[in-house]
Amino acid sequence: MKKCVNIFASAIILIAVLAGALIFAACDFNDGENRQDDQEDERDERFESDGEVLFIDVYETFGEGDGYAVMGVEPGTTQVWLPETHNGKDVTVILGLQPLKNSDVDEFMPYPDAEEIVWLDRLYIPASMQSIYYPYQVFANEIEVDADNVVYGSVNNGIIEKSTNTLVRAPKDGTIPSTVSSIARSAYGYYSHLTEVELPDGITSIGDLAFVYCTGLERIVIPDSVTDIGSGAFKFCDDFEISYQGTISQWEAIDKAEWDIDAGSYVIECSDGVVDEEDPNEDPQPVYDNDDLGKKPNEQAIEGIDPIDKSKLIKFSEESVADAEVEATAAYLFNLANANLAKVDYYANKATGNGVATITIGEDA
Repeated sequence: MKKCVNIFASAIILIAVLAGALIFAACDFNDGENRQDDQEDERDERFESDGEVLFIDVYETFGEGDGYAVMGVEPGTTQVWLPETHNGKDVTVILGLQPLKNSDVDEFMPYPDAEEIVWLDRLYIPASMQSIYYPYQVFANEIEVDADNVVYGSVNNGIIEKSTNTLVRAPKDGTIPSTVSSIARSAYGYYSHLTEVELPDGITSIGDLAFVYCTGLERIVIPDSVTDIGSGAFKFCDDFEISYQGTISQWEAIDKAEWDIDAGSYVIECSDGVVDEEDPNEDPQPVYDNDDLGKKPNEQAIEGIDPIDKSKLIKFSEESVADAEVEATAAYLFNLANANLAKVDYYANKATGNGVATITIGEDA
């Protein structure tokens, strides 16, 4: 009898222990849920979109790819937490983050108006993001990329491509970590507020249009580790100094075809002197005036113009964009080609201000 009582007591104790364990586990599970809820609440409190994000379907718009692209935000938005998904599909592309009236793709302007750029206070980029198509559409004081994103990361409020250590979008203050090895296309684009940028040693490449529309730039320090500078890297920058940390011969060895196209005046200071650069925008062809109009076709006063060619593209200096100059040169070419054989079509491209005239010559023109 005593043995049975002991067994019964042991069973009761075992049941009590198991019940306590279950209660503890349940409490711990609930605490875990509560912690997760707290983290989500903390995230939402720290970073919550205060305006609508506008999306377009990637496949419907481009005929390839999948998911949704961010096209812009509604006017007045100051902080954006981009979602992982939209309408059941991943959000994979950033096209733009500037204010738009609606999500009609016709409203989207790839190149922002430099006078109307809007900066976000905060931007969060989710793990699903695979492409930042127009980096110069991204303007944010604080940038955070989800740690699980396999393509991009955030450093010092800038965006880098993890696999190549390429700076995709520079932070607002222009500083970048020493781990970055290259500057992507338009990484500093439209940062007109920057007056000075110092690239760290170890940078090997500066991409096309890297500093496009950095109109306030006064000085940039480029290390001697740079081996190539892309086309139009300083497009629309003017009156600035390049402080190159290598010698003149090292500067000349850099692969930099058309690097300064459409750049204004600049000075290149090297460790052993100043580089004597030709003006990249100086037109190699002369500017013609009305004195040329009376010449005969066989005199070929315009070098390189053959009357039997069906088309030519002639660039005029900035001072000669006026219609009168274009008309005068077109009339002269008309005389060269003989009135019964030629037709001259021309226009002054005033929209971009580059003064281009298209001249078409020949029977089939």
